[in-house]
Amino acid sequence: MSDMTMTAAPPSFRVGAVFGRTFELLFRDFGKFFGLSLLAWAPFLLITLLAGGAQPGLAGAVPPGSANLARLGFSFLGIGVLWILLSVLCQAIILYGAFEQMRGKSFAVGESLKRGLARFFPILGVILCMAFGAGFASILLFVPGIILYLMWLVAVPVCIVEERGPMASLGRSRELTKGSRWKLFGIIMVIAVASWLVQLIVQFVFLAVAGKLLAALATFLSSALIAAYRSILGAVVYHDLRVAREGIDTDRIAAVFD
Repeated sequence: MSDMTMTAAPPSFRVGAVFGRTFELLFRDFGKFFGLSLLAWAPFLLITLLAGGAQPGLAGAVPPGSANLARLGFSFLGIGVLWILLSVLCQAIILYGAFEQMRGKSFAVGESLKRGLARFFPILGVILCMAFGAGFASILLFVPGIILYLMWLVAVPVCIVEERGPMASLGRSRELTKGSRWKLFGIIMVIAVASWLVQLIVQFVFLAVAGKLLAALATFLSSALIAAYRSILGAVVYHDLRVAREGIDTDRIAAVFD
């Protein structure tokens, strides 16, 4: 008789496990994750306050002169660029921190910042490619835009963990998401609906009881919290897709960080 060895099949990609693991990681080091997300979303609060101040009839409203309107437009543009840059950097830091937690290590913000800065421009390239590609496809027809977004859903974690360039990261993401895109679509829809409901409730409650200024602050805080959760979710989805498709463990996935 010949000896026969049986190898266990790799675990399947499960939507419930993704949501549960993401919540676990978020609250394991909530202060750091939420603080980084607040930093990334700080320009959003400035834009909200500037937009409110520009509305006629409000105290301190901006006069309607063309010079003031041009100055306001440049302010929005500058803050928008700052928002993008901070979002890219903080997302990279959060993703790295989530991976460190998944392999049982502490989330060191200094080390995560160093890693994020090292991959800043490739990540920015990935995000711009995703925005232009999926955005252009959505203009032509809505469904192709969604398909591209799902195909490229884990391109940013790929860029960070596997240290690939923008186009290679998009291709690798397309490979990893193949066969799981309906599940990924379900994840995205749940997050989108939940985010919309949270923002709607926050704005309704705070506008009713506290006024516009506190409503803007509450919206800012809830947006930052949702963004932190979504950034960690990206790391968990990427990790679970690799485990399901390739049957490798967390330490092998994140070996590049050592």
